[in-house]
Amino acid sequence: MDQKTEDDEGLKDYLFKRNCADIAADSVEDEIRAMQSFTPEEAQDLIARYMFYSFERWLHVVNRQSNQPEVTGGYKEALDDTRGDLGLMQGAIQKMFRGDYSGVRSYYQQKLDDGDYGGTDTRYVEFADKLEVLLKVLPDSGNAQTPLTPAWQDPRFNV
Repeated sequence: MDQKTEDDEGLKDYLFKRNCADIAADSVEDEIRAMQSFTPEEAQDLIARYMFYSFERWLHVVNRQSNQPEVTGGYKEALDDTRGDLGLMQGAIQKMFRGDYSGVRSYYQQKLDDGDYGGTDTRYVEFADKLEVLLKVLPDSGNAQTPLTPAWQDPRFNV
């Protein structure tokens, strides 16, 4: 296999896996946006799935950009920030495996405080409002989470 064919296959694999993770994370966002209120159990389930799929989404981006630095377009600082974010997400996910949701709450509360879900897009504004409600009912401790099947291996998101 020549280098160009190998590069094309790598790009197709990345795009497929990233697309599946996008669909999975977006579907959880839609669920959150559609709900009027949340029980603590619903909050745990939704925030866990959202964090897992968001982590997967950004992990694909960082892997691609790390393996092919030319695709960063000179945005090394942004890549470093994303790596830092992944570290924070990974720590919060590890706590969820033990039933500790404090890291998830802190992570997303900081995102809300920083305005990461704001702007002029009404979908993000609505999501931010619902996420804030969800975080208020999310208990500090609850059900221990187990890892989800990666989105690209889940037939619901494999399109």
